[in-house]
Amino acid sequence: MTGACLAELGHDVVVRDIDPAKVEALHSGEVPIYEPGLGDMIARNKERLRFTLDLGEALAETEVAYVCVDTPPSASGDADLSKAWSVVRSLVGAAHLRAVVMKSTVPVGTGARARATTRTLSETSSPIAAAMSCTFIALPAPASSTSIRSRATSHASEPADPDPP
Repeated sequence: MTGACLAELGHDVVVRDIDPAKVEALHSGEVPIYEPGLGDMIARNKERLRFTLDLGEALAETEVAYVCVDTPPSASGDADLSKAWSVVRSLVGAAHLRAVVMKSTVPVGTGARARATTRTLSETSSPIAAAMSCTFIALPAPASSTSIRSRATSHASEPADPDPP
């Protein structure tokens, strides 16, 4: 959803997922999640929106990476951030990366940790910014509008990592 909305606003977007069935469905014009108007938005933006399983392809010219993963409760009830940290670590060495945006439901304090982690990502002298994007902002506009709705589809870009940074 986030990728389609960004493409609707005119950005070139590469969406990476680890589920081959979802990527194949999206390539064939099927939308594997329910969101009213999403299929039409994807079709309208097919020139600016690509789907891939390949991390290298996704990061080749990426300047801003959105981390959109699920954060289910752990056994203790805390948010399981292992997928989020795994995705962040997978960004190491992305030559054009300038910012990482956490678009997942995360606890207070995650932003500071994300900023500290992004400092270690850069293999160049250019700093990588970290930002947070609220996940559950309800906007009345349907997906067919150009406003970005924050009810994003969550997919992991890497298998969960039990040892966060």
